[in-house]
Amino acid sequence: MHLYELLYIIKNDFSDEQIPGITKKVQDTISSVSKEVNIKQTQDLGRRRLAYPIQKEVAGSYSLIDFEAGPESIKRLDRELSLNDDLLRHLIITKQVKTKEQLKREEQLREKAQKAQEIKHQEERQQEAAQTRGTKGMIQKKEELPKKQKKEEETVEQLEQKLDEILKRDIVE
Repeated sequence: MHLYELLYIIKNDFSDEQIPGITKKVQDTISSVSKEVNIKQTQDLGRRRLAYPIQKEVAGSYSLIDFEAGPESIKRLDRELSLNDDLLRHLIITKQVKTKEQLKREEQLREKAQKAQEIKHQEERQQEAAQTRGTKGMIQKKEELPKKQKKEEETVEQLEQKLDEILKRDIVE
């Protein structure tokens, strides 16, 4: 016996009151496939908009069922569900059961990733602090720039006056 997960989309034609009846019909289909089937959990995920139209439908009600069954019954179940006109799509996957060691290893990896992210944030903050120190110096330099520009503007004006005087002399002569 393996643990499976069935996700299916019910057509949008049905009202919210009819959805539990269709879910019961799907559960009966799962149970009828084999005597060894054990339904663990049923979950209604609600009505959602589809990413793209399926059979000219743009929305549907999603449902999820976790169940145990023998591997030989999955092909038959897939066939039965594909014949059900109330469903737009369905997907049956093998659900992985994680051991305590796997869960512990995942937790360790999560902690390492979190520590690495914290270190990265600290480095970014330090760089930002260094940049703000550097930008204060740049701000002071920017304040000095207008004075220099004024001097340059004065010199440009002076140069223009001198040029005008020279041109006037040339014209007069």
